[in-house]
Amino acid sequence: DDWREVVDVLPEEQETIRRLGMIGFVMVPLVKEGRLVALMTVQQTGPRRWTAAEIWLAEEVAERIWAALERARAEGRRRETENQFRTLAENMPDICWVADANGDGFWYNQRGESLYGPRTGRAPRLSSYCHPDDLETIRSAWADAIARGVRYEATARYRARDGVYRPFLSRAEPVKNSLGEVVQWCGVVTDLTEQVAAKQRLQLLQQLNEALRDELSSDAILSTTTELLGRALGA
Repeated sequence: DDWREVVDVLPEEQETIRRLGMIGFVMVPLVKEGRLVALMTVQQTGPRRWTAAEIWLAEEVAERIWAALERARAEGRRRETENQFRTLAENMPDICWVADANGDGFWYNQRGESLYGPRTGRAPRLSSYCHPDDLETIRSAWADAIARGVRYEATARYRARDGVYRPFLSRAEPVKNSLGEVVQWCGVVTDLTEQVAAKQRLQLLQQLNEALRDELSSDAILSTTTELLGRALGA
């Protein structure tokens, strides 16, 4: 209809309507969870008697526009969160990785290249870098965590790109949706080489203290020290 025939248009609104050249229009409110979130107006420059079907169409269009905008906002938030995560992960000293719900890795940070090799969008097979004596134990623990959707933690020897096996601690947490379903896994792999070496050095000193506690012979002291130090250094 012609808005000029509508008596409840406020005076301050009339000037805005004139400026926009609106004569016939229909205004569709969008209410979400009891709150007005938006108004969509369909207008034309001449009077129009809007039919129920036309009003219904305007309402449906408004709903679809809102849904599309919400998806776009959600995607924007997801990308922002992902970028923040990757920035953090790329600057961590540990290896960070992400896997799908089935446990198949598809991303790891730059630090991970020292263990897994160049990033290709898919993580290498566990058997390509895990020590054969640890392989079945790790596979079983990982399969159990995936099946139950619980935290994973295990220690194993992994072969780095330099060909040397080193001890690593692997931990992963399931990422779940609102229904409690696992949608991804996020994990961290920590090189324990320095920690293990520090522990071994401490054990050597403790053994040396114990062995030399009551020893008075200088020859025996030198002999015991040489023997323990040789064991520790693999000499």
